[in-house]
Amino acid sequence: MDKDECERFCFEQNLLPTKESVGSPVEEKRHENRKIMEMKKPSNQDDSFLIIQVCVIEYETKHGYTPTELELWATLRKNPPKDYEVTFAENSITLEGQQIDREAFGKRYKRYYPSSHKK
Repeated sequence: MDKDECERFCFEQNLLPTKESVGSPVEEKRHENRKIMEMKKPSNQDDSFLIIQVCVIEYETKHGYTPTELELWATLRKNPPKDYEVTFAENSITLEGQQIDREAFGKRYKRYYPSSHKK
């Protein structure tokens, strides 16, 4: 999935706020039950974890809740943390030289936020 496809998917699935919706009653209702979740930090905190953690903290500060896996992927792609090397290929992300495919990224997210995928 390239950058445009990822952004289009997130927009079509109503995962990212639009300029018009930010602060609107509909947007606020959609996110009213979302909160900042506690991140389960791995014992081995590599550069990739640190970049993800910085991105999550910036997102939480801006929006008031923890991003979903797709929101985090889209945010890293569109607005990566400053001072870090973040690049994207078709279906992977490279964080400070460590390539992570989309599936492995999802698994990482679920390890960091185990309660996010429980029903």
